[in-house]
Amino acid sequence: MSGHYRAPGEAVALQRRRRSVLGIAVIIALIASVFVGIGLGKPDEAWALKGSDFNPGNIITDENFYDGDALSATQIQQQLDALGANCRANCLKDYSQSTRTLAASSYCDAYTGGSRESAAQIIAKVSIACDISPKVLLVMLEKEQSLVTMNNPPASRFDRAMGYYCPDDPNRPGWCHPDYAGFFNQVYNASHQLQRYAANPNSYNYRPGQWNNILYNPNRACGTQRVFIENKATAALYIYTPYVPNAAALNNLYGVGDACSAYGNRNFWRMFNDWFGSPAAPVAPKGHDPIGKLEGASLVAGKVNLRGWAFDADLPKEQLYIWVTVNGQGKHIRASLARADVARNFPWAGPNHGFNTMLDVPTGTSQVCATARNVGGGNHTSLGCRTVESLSPEPRGAFEGVTVNGTNVSVRGWAFDGDATQPQQVRLTYSGQSATVDAKLARQDVARAHGPAALLSGFNSSFVAPSGSYAVCATAVNQGRGADTALGCRNVTVGTAAPSPSPSEPPPAVGAGMNPQGMFESIRITETGVSANGWAFDGDDPTRPLFMWITVNGQGKHYHASAPRPDVEHAYPHAGPNHGFSAQIPLESGSHRVCATAHNVGGGSHTSLGCRVVVVP
Repeated sequence: MSGHYRAPGEAVALQRRRRSVLGIAVIIALIASVFVGIGLGKPDEAWALKGSDFNPGNIITDENFYDGDALSATQIQQQLDALGANCRANCLKDYSQSTRTLAASSYCDAYTGGSRESAAQIIAKVSIACDISPKVLLVMLEKEQSLVTMNNPPASRFDRAMGYYCPDDPNRPGWCHPDYAGFFNQVYNASHQLQRYAANPNSYNYRPGQWNNILYNPNRACGTQRVFIENKATAALYIYTPYVPNAAALNNLYGVGDACSAYGNRNFWRMFNDWFGSPAAPVAPKGHDPIGKLEGASLVAGKVNLRGWAFDADLPKEQLYIWVTVNGQGKHIRASLARADVARNFPWAGPNHGFNTMLDVPTGTSQVCATARNVGGGNHTSLGCRTVESLSPEPRGAFEGVTVNGTNVSVRGWAFDGDATQPQQVRLTYSGQSATVDAKLARQDVARAHGPAALLSGFNSSFVAPSGSYAVCATAVNQGRGADTALGCRNVTVGTAAPSPSPSEPPPAVGAGMNPQGMFESIRITETGVSANGWAFDGDDPTRPLFMWITVNGQGKHYHASAPRPDVEHAYPHAGPNHGFSAQIPLESGSHRVCATAHNVGGGSHTSLGCRVVVVP
């Protein structure tokens, strides 16, 4: 239909066949009116093609042309549905026919016929058999007969779908050889012929790797253009449609040029760009697994911020689903955020492949994982897992001491809230009054035990209190989830100068009948199970190492809290350093609840230091 002659074994002499100038002019005008009338749609001006972008020597690369698995049958059907959205009757997107089995040849592998194969299936199977890109075949079906987009095309257009063996004879306009009529015959034989051109590059008038004089129009008076054809694919297009677009055709890409214009190769280049991107762009690898990276998993206000990127080279522009899990329970998110760095490293994939999501996590240690879902060939890709520790939503802390000097009372300790967004506050109550202080002093010892978020957690404040004997109590004020946490009370006598304790005596905060105090600080996954870590001591016998009762899913054993902990000694000088515990617990894979209890000595009761849930991979 674009003013060319094609037949099996087409030779140089056939290309030189003369045609009636009047007949060709009528056909070219008809082609132009068809492409203007069907409303293919001009691209947005921001990215519209320009005729100056057309390279006559490299219309399409060999990699893009001879790429038989560029699209699957499903993807081809999706293209037909989208491009043929305005078709209501007799549409290519709904077309099907029975096909016959064809033996392998020098140019194509065998084709196994089937009953009622759809157009998408036929295109996909022919593309694989003859190694011609289905993108090329879709564009050729459109440029030859408008079959992809036309509403209610007549049966004659299916008969000559690829314009194969349809000579431009003014005495027989629209005639095609009946031996090659029909949609399947046209698609298969045209693909077979395109491979014949590639296998015999010196048997035709237009040859790759050298300069060629190419006609602008069947009317030789319109002249020729000297073109260096860079590859076999471009040579094949010129053999199939032996004209190069002139300046008038390129200056009006979506319309009509002048009397010397021809449009077949212009329209092929324009449609390929509009539908699939540049035909000269590098081809992405096929059959690969997705690639990407889980870049971080950090706690933000009690949730985990999971971030990274991923794409699949089989469909590099598609935004992948990412399967994200917390302790094995998951959901899908899209990797669709703009990532300029990804686009710089993989220009053929584009930028929109990032993900950044917030996930709820339970209190304790959790394993957060991300998997990129495969498209096309290949398998899903695990982007990895991160172990995160979500603290209890309630604040943590310690009321470490109180000192009285006359009516001046000084308090010290630390407190922080794992999901806090503002500085931590500690509420002090005493003799029917209250005051609030900020816990924002640097405490390296607390940060070592509880992570960087706990660094600015210390408080050391003084206030004037009324005379008398009473308790000073401290409470960490909750933020976000959870409730306030009582840090304990200290009995004081205010109104007289307190004597300084002897260096050989413990400070006055220690007294009989106290419960143990301590912290179940962390639980970490090891090669054989988990390590439960923390510290504890009892104020009734502060230097004595305590027994810890550690349970896993209710079953437990004793461990000794006797490891050196200089940070504990720094905070509680009267207790000394040997109060740390690190219980090595062998565990099978799965979810486990680990709890720690400090055993009391002297007066008082045992103290639960809490529980953690851990998932062993």
